[in-house]
Amino acid sequence: GAGGEWAAGNANLYFNGQQTGAPSSAAQGGSFIVRGANSGTTTVNLDKQVYFRSLGGANSIIIDANGGSGTSLSFTNIARQYASTMSTLNVDLSSSSGNRLYISNVGTNSLYTGNVFTYMTVTDTVNTGFATRDAGTGEITRYTNTTSLPASYIYNTGANYHISGDQTRTGNGTVNTVTIQGAGTMDGNYLMARAFLMQPGSGDYTFSNTIGNTENLFIHQYSTDGDFIIDGNVQRIGSAARNIAKDGPGTVILNGNTVDYTGQTYIQGGEMRVNGYGHPFRSRDNWCRDELYSRQHSRRRHI
Repeated sequence: GAGGEWAAGNANLYFNGQQTGAPSSAAQGGSFIVRGANSGTTTVNLDKQVYFRSLGGANSIIIDANGGSGTSLSFTNIARQYASTMSTLNVDLSSSSGNRLYISNVGTNSLYTGNVFTYMTVTDTVNTGFATRDAGTGEITRYTNTTSLPASYIYNTGANYHISGDQTRTGNGTVNTVTIQGAGTMDGNYLMARAFLMQPGSGDYTFSNTIGNTENLFIHQYSTDGDFIIDGNVQRIGSAARNIAKDGPGTVILNGNTVDYTGQTYIQGGEMRVNGYGHPFRSRDNWCRDELYSRQHSRRRHI
């Protein structure tokens, strides 16, 4: 029917349904879908918070205009709790340019650095990219203010860059995020980032140099036309264990013979491949025995 407003003020939204205590080992991600009226605009106000309590699942908020001119959804807060540090979120606004998501506040463990959420992506009517939030209105949109990644030395942990084509790094790089917009190869000095994102339609991008992070690493692979290929090392900096979470429908391929990150590997969509090419695949902490969390499976499995 015609658009209108719907409000729910009696319950918080928990991604895995667990309302109290730390999540169990089986806790997975999920989707919250809001479908608007098939004409006019629809506004949904949830006067409560959104909590992530899944151990490592991929989550999604899907706002469906349903043929109407746009649907708006609002929350009061968003927070990641307990062991949900590797959970990811995709906000799908792609059914209409009139779709909106508003979050009034950002709570604990938000991973909001350099004006983007490193664990959160937005798919709108144009593309997929990192999520950003307007401090005044609370609106969540796709971040579009990346700059071209220089090949020279750079240290700016609050900066967000994009790259396409080949690059030989003449200096080390430490940045916030890197968005891959087209096919290419990178070699030379290392590149550290909190998160990488490969946009839909990108061809193969190969890292022959060392990549990694001083913190947990997110790889959002949304291209089904090309692979995110690591021929070099995936390195952790520092003594603490570091995890990798991979989401999106695309493929990540590890071709190198050394992986230095020391935590768990969370596969939350698409594929992650390990190619040994006849030589031992070594990891400082036995990567091939890490626990893999997958959106497609409800049980923990070991390889």
